[in-house]
Amino acid sequence: CRRFAASVAARAMAFRRVSTQPLAFAWRGFASAEECESLIRAGEAARAFWRSYTSVHGIQSVRTAQFSSIAEYGNGKLYAKLDRSSSSTLDLVDRFDAAAASLMGLDAAKGESQLHCTPAWPDDEAALLNGLHVDTYNEPRRYATSLLYLRSVERGGETRFASHPAGAALLERGVESTIDAVGSEVLASELEAAGRALVQPERGTLLLFFTRGADGGTDPSAFHGSARPLSCDKWTLQTFWAAPAGEDAGEYARARVRSASERGG
Repeated sequence: CRRFAASVAARAMAFRRVSTQPLAFAWRGFASAEECESLIRAGEAARAFWRSYTSVHGIQSVRTAQFSSIAEYGNGKLYAKLDRSSSSTLDLVDRFDAAAASLMGLDAAKGESQLHCTPAWPDDEAALLNGLHVDTYNEPRRYATSLLYLRSVERGGETRFASHPAGAALLERGVESTIDAVGSEVLASELEAAGRALVQPERGTLLLFFTRGADGGTDPSAFHGSARPLSCDKWTLQTFWAAPAGEDAGEYARARVRSASERGG
């Protein structure tokens, strides 16, 4: 028991606080180059299967032994949701979730994990790919998000966060995504409003940020978007963390924020 407790504490201490608004932590060098490449290869195989299968059957989403849902959209972005009950789920995914769980004071919890690929943009125009959003959008029980950058992107590809006033202006209008028409009216320049990149998209870096603040409510500064990757395709592993059914979402989020604030470096 002592060894396990020491292991949990060591994982939490490897995180370093990189922001207070939103509350965010980073663990640089969390995953090795080979671990990242192995997950990218799994994603490339999933995308190839999706393309070959949908070209024949014309459906929008498919599943495999490792992914419960695979889809590629018009902008070329790949979404592959991992099947956590599958024995073929890579060990890296479990370790990724265990690290975030330890920081938040959770015992072996697993979130909703997805593999994403955003193709390199064909021009050098700096912009957010799909505007700004907060991760409670259509998912009100979410309270945190963890990201693992699987490939370094030298130009573009950052996860950029809005200023607190810009996010507050959106929430006051009831907007959780600037893809909505009203959201676009509030922010005349989304890239200018989202000027903060908490970390660079560097292979092996784990970023965890809280969608909810210490009061349990949605944090206006948690609005974020992905800058277009310009130098190469951007690959990430992403897990959304949500309060379990039956728990008060605000209270649950407050406890997780408190734990991370106490445990993180």
